[in-house]
Amino acid sequence: MKKVGDGRPGRATAGGKRPGPDGEGRALRQLRGMSGGEVVVSLPRKWLQSQRLQAGNQVALHRIPGDGILVAPSLRRAPQDQLLSMEVEGDERPEYLFRRLIAAYLGGYDSIRLRHDEMVAPEIRKVVKEFVRRVAHFEVVEEGRESVVLKDMGPPEGFSTGALLRRMAQLTRAFLTESGECLGKGTLRPDLSRLPSRDDEVDRLAWWMERVLLRRSIVPVAPSGPASWSQGVHHLLAARGLERISDHAIRLIGESERLNQGAVPGELRLALQRFHAEVMDLFAEAAGLLDAPDPLRANQLIDRAEGIHSERAALWERFLLAQRLPRLPSSVAATASLLLESMDRIASYSADLAELTLDIESSAHGLPNGNLLPETGAPSPSGGPEEGSQPSQPDPKGR
Repeated sequence: MKKVGDGRPGRATAGGKRPGPDGEGRALRQLRGMSGGEVVVSLPRKWLQSQRLQAGNQVALHRIPGDGILVAPSLRRAPQDQLLSMEVEGDERPEYLFRRLIAAYLGGYDSIRLRHDEMVAPEIRKVVKEFVRRVAHFEVVEEGRESVVLKDMGPPEGFSTGALLRRMAQLTRAFLTESGECLGKGTLRPDLSRLPSRDDEVDRLAWWMERVLLRRSIVPVAPSGPASWSQGVHHLLAARGLERISDHAIRLIGESERLNQGAVPGELRLALQRFHAEVMDLFAEAAGLLDAPDPLRANQLIDRAEGIHSERAALWERFLLAQRLPRLPSSVAATASLLLESMDRIASYSADLAELTLDIESSAHGLPNGNLLPETGAPSPSGGPEEGSQPSQPDPKGR
């Protein structure tokens, strides 16, 4: 391999022979010294051919956890556009088409063409608009009587998985704070008709993460982390956990408002308030570990979640089973039960986040992993500054 700008061919290793590749994924090479303390290493010809690299091409070098060094093709080498054509049946239900579009989006396609034998009905165009609103970077680029074409207009560089997780946690915590205010004061009046769409931004971030991580597993680009396949999977699992917590936080807002419409005994309201505060504190600490893993603290949070489960059972028995409050209206009892269930679920998902940080911490210390998954700085899904295979069946809000 030539030194860039040198013009001299590289020299063979000692003995005049180059050690060849060992199997498919490993090769031994000797570092050769250069002026200034730098070194040069040659790469196997078959590897270069498989990546369509030749002398003079730019590659990116990155340090990875475990004292490794990654050599990856430059980010400027974009993959070929992948187009998926989808036939739309005349009687296809809108929610079914939306799920098919989400599956194609998560599958990594760059463009999606919807076709109908006669005419794309207004109901179908409405689904397309909803899809564009709820996912990152897709836009309608062509629209005719019998077809609609959507295309990914986002930047090719990618995104920071850490930034997306932080943004998802921030949104989820805001929902939990709002539910606590509604439950505690009984004065907040949220618009219940808008609740189902309140956490669309959290879904949007989770879907975008899954889409790009899948694409990068097929077409590698230069990374700065996550350091490995396992870390990429952990971040994706964390995103799904945050998505589920967000769903329950939204439900808490709605159920708290319904609770306020009945005659709620002060003793019950105070118990629910305190339980909500414990659950929210558990979530906040677990989400914080995604940025700064701490094995000891993670185990302590998992134990705390077990205590919260026991407390939920005690509250259930105290207020609902033992009928300590005999005049409790049936509607209030039912709503209180739903509130306890959602808060208990949030505690479970928070414990899952804490457990994931244990796995992330282990992977960051150099455990052997396969292909490397990257993350790079890039604009947020909304196009602003950074904030924040086909898949198995997507889970748009079915829990």
